[in-house]
Amino acid sequence: MNRGERRGFTVTDALTARLTEVRRRILGRAQTTLGEALALLDAADRDALPQAERDRLYIMIHNLAGSGGLVGLQDVSAAAKDLDKAVSGWLRAGEARPQWRPAFQALALAMTEAQRKESS
Repeated sequence: MNRGERRGFTVTDALTARLTEVRRRILGRAQTTLGEALALLDAADRDALPQAERDRLYIMIHNLAGSGGLVGLQDVSAAAKDLDKAVSGWLRAGEARPQWRPAFQALALAMTEAQRKESS
């Protein structure tokens, strides 16, 4: 028996299983975050969101961009980065209101596809 093997189960198998578990957990949390982010983006769009909430929203989106890439969800991460780029100046520095909905929809689609892949 090789050093990393025990009864047909390798270290690679264990890491793959753990990564799958973490990826599923992140996707579950991301779905909740996405719903909350949509509500906050809508409020910000109506100028009804205090700056502290705008900052929190920015951090939520930014964290989605980073955490997805760490566990192999590159499409989710890329879509979150696109949304991050679209809204960061608006949320943090009061720049002109962007067209954020297409980037948000792309992120929602990437998450749906990732969840479909994880469950199959």
